[in-house]
Amino acid sequence: MKPVDTTERLVYLDILRGVAIFGILLVNMMYYAHPYIYYQIIGELPWEGVVDRITGYAIYFFAEGKFITMFAMLFGIGMLIQMNRAEQKGANFFPLYFRRLIILAFIGAVHAFLIWMGDILLAYALMGFLILFFFRNRKPKTLIKWAVFILFIPFFLSLLMYGFAPTEAAVQDAATTPDREPAPELQYFSGLIDRSYVVYGEGTFADIMRMRAIEVALYFVFGIFWMPAALALMLFGIAIAKRGILQNLNYNDSLIRNVLLWGFIVGIVGNALALAGFIKTDPSNYNNYWGIALYFGRAVGGPSLMLFFTAGIIYMFRHGWFSGFFNRLVSVGRMALSNYVLHSLICTTLLYSYGFGLYGSVDPFAGLLLTVAIFIAQLFISPLWMNYFHYGPLEWIWRSGTYMELQPFRRYNK
Repeated sequence: MKPVDTTERLVYLDILRGVAIFGILLVNMMYYAHPYIYYQIIGELPWEGVVDRITGYAIYFFAEGKFITMFAMLFGIGMLIQMNRAEQKGANFFPLYFRRLIILAFIGAVHAFLIWMGDILLAYALMGFLILFFFRNRKPKTLIKWAVFILFIPFFLSLLMYGFAPTEAAVQDAATTPDREPAPELQYFSGLIDRSYVVYGEGTFADIMRMRAIEVALYFVFGIFWMPAALALMLFGIAIAKRGILQNLNYNDSLIRNVLLWGFIVGIVGNALALAGFIKTDPSNYNNYWGIALYFGRAVGGPSLMLFFTAGIIYMFRHGWFSGFFNRLVSVGRMALSNYVLHSLICTTLLYSYGFGLYGSVDPFAGLLLTVAIFIAQLFISPLWMNYFHYGPLEWIWRSGTYMELQPFRRYNK
């Protein structure tokens, strides 16, 4: 066994990885720049300007939960491709992929604890172990059933949290005591907001390390509300790869058209419902049913709009649209792991106290401009890098560890 040769790769998968990396940065920028996760928990937003609020809502509608699931689907597809290659070559897939996940978990842990708390690599590795042990040999139909069930876990939890209407006495009590103290958990997260601005904006690296350890723990506790979508799309990716859909896309215009149509319709309706729930849900009062709308809308709207984006990109690529742009995206996608971690290195250096100290001052519109600037730079740097190297630096470490052999790194003929 050896890594996939460039000539064996499905090019549009690398293009989709590049798009996913951009979308993830677009969403993460709000979490890099503010304690945004805590603001969501207490039902507030850290910015007041109209432009910033519209930008934030647009990012929530079109990006949040879409590109992380696109990346997860591609993760599942890649897993199945490697499993098929191992079987064709008579190699034992399990220990190979087990090592691959161990190394990914290590990279993710370093990223989470030393660079930025919002890492997805460690979570992807843990979900990969779950698939490796329990799901990899399941039939496509079984995988899709499991994917649908897992996708709706946050919605089922929202029924438990918000589905029991308060009694009339409780509603009257809330109406007559508007100045009552907020719940202790809301006070706790409000305190974390204040602490975040102090630590990340002014604290030492040691202070940031201690704060980050708390946040990583909270991130995984609240992972029950975002990890199911990623796991579900991993299973979906394996299922469609097992059905041979990837290889048949060049001959299946009707499938792409149907995904474009229904992905758009369901995606727009679902995300409109989710956005309304996001705006109207208030943890400090009894506006309970908007919380259910939020999680139902995310469950149906997020994957639908993601599939619409996916089908649209494949359609444009197949018809030769924006070929120069897509050629650059291929390189971004081939070193997606390195580019993803590079985002955190750049943004924490710009925002944290040990860098330029801009934490709390980059609101959504400025963050959008910064995201575009960083990604444009990667569109030029990534092809240049791939001209001289076979892999991105982290991809090289990942592959060398997976195959327990140093892989070629430099392209000496360049």
